[in-house]
Amino acid sequence: MIKIAAIICAFITSLSACFGCSHSKIIPTANDSELESLLKSPSLIPVQTPETLPAIIIGIRGPITEKEFTLVTDTITKELAGGAKEIRIIIDSSGGSVSAGRGIALTIENLPVPSICTADGEAESMAFYILQSCTIRQMTKRSVLMIHNPLEMVSSETLTLDDIKDLNNDLQTSAEAMLEHNIHRLKVPREYVAKKIEHTKWFFTWKEALEIGAVDEVLPVPYSTNPTLNQKELNKPSSTFSYKISH
Repeated sequence: MIKIAAIICAFITSLSACFGCSHSKIIPTANDSELESLLKSPSLIPVQTPETLPAIIIGIRGPITEKEFTLVTDTITKELAGGAKEIRIIIDSSGGSVSAGRGIALTIENLPVPSICTADGEAESMAFYILQSCTIRQMTKRSVLMIHNPLEMVSSETLTLDDIKDLNNDLQTSAEAMLEHNIHRLKVPREYVAKKIEHTKWFFTWKEALEIGAVDEVLPVPYSTNPTLNQKELNKPSSTFSYKISH
């Protein structure tokens, strides 16, 4: 009994020491059955070292702005300089700046290592755009994805007819370009998605996201930030899914 208590104390102390590190890393957590197994076999208790820890998790939360772009790209640069074998990103955002979102997406696409992005909450608009640039696209069951045509905020300044025409052309061409990116990994035709977002926003949960190919894996709720402990319940669409393009 004393031996088990000492093991638990040592285990908690080692975790507490890691939480105080100046260079924060995500610490793997064990579930009840795994912890019980470790306590029965003290020699199997893992020692957390930089080599055994997963990559730092970068958060994209809230509005996507130029500041967010700088923070994300700077963090990625530092992680790569430190020898990161993969880049992990958590997304919980309803979107934001097109230029900032596109910049983050391009950074991810040009990484020399794999990227694993997990939508946990929302991945809407430009956040969905970013998700589609990741090597492995994940979402939790409590998350919502959304695609829509681009929006333009018009200030109070006076616009001429030519200004309005230019704005309309800009929106149309931007919509075409963004659609190409948003659908390039989906399992449904371009026409299907275009119809879905023609006059509205298209929201969907994990079931539809998996069926249309918007994500590769669905994670349970809650899920562990240590990928080795996740039970990926679904990674293949069902054979019953069908779509219809209405005219």
